[in-house]
Amino acid sequence: MKIEWIFYLLSCLSVIGALMVILSQNPIRSVLYLVFTFFTISAQYVLLNAQFLALVNVVVYAGAIMVYFYLSSCISISIQSLIYIAIG
Repeated sequence: MKIEWIFYLLSCLSVIGALMVILSQNPIRSVLYLVFTFFTISAQYVLLNAQFLALVNVVVYAGAIMVYFYLSSCISISIQSLIYIAIG
C-alpha cells in the first residue's frame, strides 16, 4: 500500500516536471526540469523492480541531455563572441 502511494507521488512529480519543461521560458531551467523528470521516471522503474531500465534511463538519457546542453551552450557563447568581435 505504501509503495503505491510513492508510485502515485512520483507519477504526479513526473507530469509536473514534464509540464514545466514545456512551460519554462528559460532554457537552463527547462533542461533541469527535464533531468528531474528523467530521475522521477527512473525512481518509478526502481519501484517496478526494473533497476536496469532505471540505470539506463539515468546514464543514457539524462547524461546525454546534460552533455548536449553543455556543448550547445559552449557553441552559442563562442558564436556570440565571434559576432561581438566582428561587429566590434
